Amino acid sequence: PLAKDSAAAPSELSTPVAQPIPLTDTWDGTGENNSSKMDGPGEEQILLYSIPSTWRKPAVSMKKNDLISITQRAIKFLFTFNPELTLDQGYTLQTATTIFDRLTSFCENEMPSRRVWSTSSSDHSSLLSGLLDIHRYNIYEARFYLDNPSETWSNITASNSCNRKGVVKVDQTQIRGDCGSSNLHKKESGEPSVAGGMFRLSGSGFYIESTRTVLFMTLSSYLAECTGLRDYKYTALASANCIKTWMLDSATTLVKDGLIDPFNAQQQDGWTLSFYLTGLVIEGFSVLASVTNDESWRTLALEISMAAMRYDEWHDSNRILSVACDEDPSKNTTERGFKGLLNRGLLVAYERNRSNKLFCNYVRSYINVQLNALLDLARHKNSYGVDWRGPYTGPYAHAQLAAIDTFVAAVGVNDLL
Repeated sequence: PLAKDSAAAPSELSTPVAQPIPLTDTWDGTGENNSSKMDGPGEEQILLYSIPSTWRKPAVSMKKNDLISITQRAIKFLFTFNPELTLDQGYTLQTATTIFDRLTSFCENEMPSRRVWSTSSSDHSSLLSGLLDIHRYNIYEARFYLDNPSETWSNITASNSCNRKGVVKVDQTQIRGDCGSSNLHKKESGEPSVAGGMFRLSGSGFYIESTRTVLFMTLSSYLAECTGLRDYKYTALASANCIKTWMLDSATTLVKDGLIDPFNAQQQDGWTLSFYLTGLVIEGFSVLASVTNDESWRTLALEISMAAMRYDEWHDSNRILSVACDEDPSKNTTERGFKGLLNRGLLVAYERNRSNKLFCNYVRSYINVQLNALLDLARHKNSYGVDWRGPYTGPYAHAQLAAIDTFVAAVGVNDLL
C-alpha cells in the first residue's frame, strides 16, 4: 500500500497534517513573481522565441510513424549486444522506454525484470528507481508502482526527528540541520534556509548535494501529483526553494553541479554547470507548477529551459549539443549516459505548456536540431555515437542511451506530424 503504517507515512488529505516545511525568503508564498512572464504574445516575446538562422535543420520532414520506428529500432539495438550500463543508466533507459510507451500508446516496454544491469548502486539509485516507477504508474495505471517511490521518500524524510526541516542522512552519516545541539553551523537570523536540501559531510564542511536534492525534489513533485497528499507537496516546495536559492547560477539561471557550501562565500564560485541536472530541474519545476497552481514555478521552469537551449558553451555554432565529447568515446561517464536528460526535461515543459505556442515551437525546433544531427552526422544503421556533431564512433551503450532519450523527446514534441 502507498501509505505505510509508520510515523514517516504521509497524511491523507482528510486528516490533519504537520505544519509545512518553512520556505525560504526567496518565495513570497503568493504565487506571484515580478519577473516577466514568458507566455505573452508581445513583440519582445516573439523576438525571444524566434529561431536563429544558424540552427541546423530545426524541422523534420519524416512522418510520425517513421520517427517512431527509428526510436523502436534504436531501443531494440541496445539489447542486441551486452550493454555496459550502470544501474542508474539502466533505470534511466527504462524510464525513457516507459515514456515512449505513453507517447505511442504501446505497452511493449514494461520490463521490470527484463535485464539486470550493474549490481552496484549509487547514492542516486533509489531515487532514479522511484522516478521510473512513477512513470510506469502514469501509463500502466497499476497502483503498486507507487509503493517503491513512496517507500524511498519515507526512508529519506524519516532519517531523523528533524526531517521537517529537510534534514536527511547520507551514507549513514548523521548530518547537520536547523535543530539539535551538534550543528556544524548555527543558522543566523536572516540567513536563507537550507530546508529541503539533501546534505553531505565532507571533512569538517557541510554541503548541499546537488544531484540528490534535484532528484528528491522531482520525485516529491511527482508523488504529490499522483497522490494528492500534502506532505509530498510541502517537501517538494522546500526542496525546490533550496534549489532556487543555492543551486541556480545567478549569471545563467542554470543548475550547479557538485557539493555546495551555503555558509562559505568562498565556496560559491567555480562549480560546473550541469546540463542533465538542468533538465531534471526543468522537469521537477514543471510538475511542481501543476501541483501548486503557482505560476512563479512555471515561469522559472520556462526561464531555465530557454537559458539551457541558448547557452553557447553547451552547443556548437549550429546549436548541436556538444557536451561530454572530449575524451575517449568508449569511456562510460555519467555525463554521457545522461546527456539526453536535458531533452527529456524540455519534453515535460513542452507537454505542460502547450498553450504557449511560441515556447513549444522553440523547444520543438531545438530538439529537432539534436534529432537531425544524430540521424545525419552520428549514425551507423541503428547505432548512434557519443558526439552528435559526428563522425560516428561506437557502438557504445551510453551513447545509445542518450540518443534514445532524444528520440523519445522528438516523438513527444513532434505530436502534430
